[in-house]
Amino acid sequence: MIKKFINWIKGLFGTTGPDYRFVKAEGEPVVLETAAEELTVEHCTTHLRFRKHCLDCLRAVGMM
Repeated sequence: MIKKFINWIKGLFGTTGPDYRFVKAEGEPVVLETAAEELTVEHCTTHLRFRKHCLDCLRAVGMM
């Protein structure tokens, strides 16, 4: 009974054919988007990460 249900689900999504995950791709890979440069704000000299109680950190993100 379970096997029939699983096959019915597979039939809905069309996964009964060959498995395309292991098909070798031909040609060059297509680059969809280039990596954007990350903007870093240097505002604190005492720590490297954002701290929610640091006034300089809060000013840098525009909350104060």
